[in-house]
Amino acid sequence: NATCSPDGRPWVAFEALTAWVQNQTQEGMGMRTPRGVVGFCVTVFAFILTCNWLAALPSEHWIPPPTADVNLVYPLALLVIVWVNVAGIRAKGAKAYFGHFTQPYAFLAPIEFITQYLSRPASLALRLFGNIFAGGIMVSVIALLPAYILWAPNAVWKLFDMFIGVIQALIFTLLTLIYFSEAVGSEDEAAHH
Repeated sequence: NATCSPDGRPWVAFEALTAWVQNQTQEGMGMRTPRGVVGFCVTVFAFILTCNWLAALPSEHWIPPPTADVNLVYPLALLVIVWVNVAGIRAKGAKAYFGHFTQPYAFLAPIEFITQYLSRPASLALRLFGNIFAGGIMVSVIALLPAYILWAPNAVWKLFDMFIGVIQALIFTLLTLIYFSEAVGSEDEAAHH
């Protein structure tokens, strides 16, 4: 099957996109990420974008985007945070990785812990959920307009909603890349894991 094999065009396009994002991340942002992380981030971007754009599909009934449901965004954020910690432990070792919680002062460790394991996943999930959910509410409000003028605001809003979908997928992906970069540090060994 050409679509699944490494020789197929979709696979080559994915590889090219992954290499481009890796280069942009390293050169433009000065961040090093473990091998596989950029591919993961490109996949997350494509998944979130597809989910966000489901509401723009023409259908008889409005289809809410899956990212407007906390049952998707919280597990997705949790997956990112767990994988970030695994990458950090692999790159630095458990002692050195968890030792950063006590830097610069040990009494700040609870704040670092709350930031890492509560604030980051919650903000990552709620930012995506809130913006996409609000877009869904606007579609519902626009649907209340009379049928003879409904097409104009609906078309404009769907285009704007698609633009917001791209921005939210990009923000989620960039934050994921930044979290991975922070977890593995700037050591040369980070590029080899």
